[in-house]
Amino acid sequence: MILWKIFDGINNNLTYTSIKTNTEDEIRKGLSEKIILGLPYISHTSLAEKITIAISGQSNEQRQLINPWNNWIFEVYGGMNFAKETSKSSLNLRYGFLANYVTDKWRIRMQPYFNYKQETFVKEGEDIQSVLRRDGFNGKFIRSISDHWSIGSFTNIIYNTYENIDLGYRIAPAIEYSLLPYKNALRKEYTIAYSIGYLHQKYLEETIYDKKRNLSTINPSN
Repeated sequence: MILWKIFDGINNNLTYTSIKTNTEDEIRKGLSEKIILGLPYISHTSLAEKITIAISGQSNEQRQLINPWNNWIFEVYGGMNFAKETSKSSLNLRYGFLANYVTDKWRIRMQPYFNYKQETFVKEGEDIQSVLRRDGFNGKFIRSISDHWSIGSFTNIIYNTYENIDLGYRIAPAIEYSLLPYKNALRKEYTIAYSIGYLHQKYLEETIYDKKRNLSTINPSN
């Protein structure tokens, strides 16, 4: 009854809200601040000298960011469209996989993708079918050498029946400049990259220029 009278008329509700970008240390600090605000309740009782508050975890200096995926982010995507008319039908499929690895030292991106398009036309009672494929792989492998500069390579592989490509690949060493220090790469980054490399294309059928393959040096800016 005595404790009830001490806190009579006091009705404080303390709430702590964490956002997605908060680190574990920031969450612990936010919780401890709210707990400290509630200590006046305890200080008016005989329990004050017997109460201790501890929040598990390492200090900010000792704590290391723990990521169960070891800084990898994975994404699987896909889609399908189907349309049918009296004399025409079409089917479109696309699907792929995306893997990103981002630290202050490495930026790795790997993306295999697949596209399938089938069209069927009815002409004079017969079905005429057309199938197009566009499959490939996009890769980016960048290693920082300072707070703002990195070196690495861009890699592309493609199979494209629409463009008559049986196998095409590009390997291009690159240099990259980051407008922000790479230690901020986990949250945001703004980069400018330049690459020069080698392109090889092998055709499904001989081209109008009597070629079965194409070799060239490319000099793109990214």
